[in-house]
Amino acid sequence: MPGLADPALIERICSASHLPVNIMVLDIDADLAPLAAAGVARISFGPAPYLAAMGALTEVAGRALGQ
Repeated sequence: MPGLADPALIERICSASHLPVNIMVLDIDADLAPLAAAGVARISFGPAPYLAAMGALTEVAGRALGQ
């Protein structure tokens, strides 16, 4: 469920579903413990790790090139 961030709603969905619930989190520094406690079966970070890596690489390359 990309974009779903309300912990209470996530817990209600997990409790009501007979199927595993997957959640997408775009904050790579997010505290995942509340999601696990709510019953989330799988947490995905989507493109967030890639975007963070590309941002860091761009910053380092800019410094190396004197920009």
